[in-house]
Amino acid sequence: MKRPALLIALGLALASVAAPRAEAEEPGKEALAKAREEFRRGLALEVAKDYEGALSVFKGVALVKSSPQVRFHIGVCEEAVGDWVGAIASYRLALLEAKDSKVKDVEEEAQSAIAKLEPRIPKITLHRGAGAGVATVVLDGRELGPASVGAAISVNPGPHSLELSAPGHEKSLIEVVAKEGESQEIAMTLKPRVEVVRPPLGVEEGDGRSPLFGTSLAVMSAGAASLVVSGVFFGLKQSAVSDLDAACGPDGQSCPPDLQETYDNGSLYSTVSTATFIGGLAALGVGGTLLIVELTVKPGSGGAAPAKETAVHLRGAPTGLTLTGKF
Repeated sequence: MKRPALLIALGLALASVAAPRAEAEEPGKEALAKAREEFRRGLALEVAKDYEGALSVFKGVALVKSSPQVRFHIGVCEEAVGDWVGAIASYRLALLEAKDSKVKDVEEEAQSAIAKLEPRIPKITLHRGAGAGVATVVLDGRELGPASVGAAISVNPGPHSLELSAPGHEKSLIEVVAKEGESQEIAMTLKPRVEVVRPPLGVEEGDGRSPLFGTSLAVMSAGAASLVVSGVFFGLKQSAVSDLDAACGPDGQSCPPDLQETYDNGSLYSTVSTATFIGGLAALGVGGTLLIVELTVKPGSGGAAPAKETAVHLRGAPTGLTLTGKF
């Protein structure tokens, strides 16, 4: 039977929609009457090539009362709007119901539609490759079960997205374009995820320097601060010397007894100034040595400078000063 002839057989279709079945709970008379009207409207929309509108109407009718005719026309509309996979399923369901209900003309039409459409449906076969042995596979937003991998999957013509993910691996998105009647083999692979290694505490990310760099700057800063303190006490010492010179005279033999405190303070200022001066120079030397050692390591190498022993010996302080450090 040709398709126009099937549309003319409206009476049979409507009878099938309304025919009661003892084994299933039937809708009421009003619901059946409404379903018959909707089926007529769906046929009219299909003839007018408003397949999307007709598909919506036929699906509504099927919710009230299914029949081989309704299922068949759902398949016709699905095929017309490009949902070939859905159309094949609807045609097969129509064929099954037609055989069960002994509706010969629908059975023949469904068989013919399946024979024509099935060879045109694209198929893709997925194979697990490196890194994707236990990957989760999502095709067009729907997760596939294990049985789908390795078997031919029917898809509609056009673009499809394949998302792969697995623990310890980077996610992968594969774009697939399916063509009519074409079969594709797709190897799924995933790259291992590269872990980001954080720099040690105290090292700015991306500068490639070890903690030695910050230590050298801190030591040099302390040395500079010590020199500043030395300068302050040197100034106090000079002030005390000036006061003693003014009161005691050039020979220093006529100092009043009440200037003993000034003399003692001046002596203390001299000692502190000298000690902080030497300490500041020592700290600058140590910090500078550390900086030189650090700069011998290539930035970004992530390694530390080879172990070296740096010794700083300073002479001339009242009590002597020796600094020794290993870096």
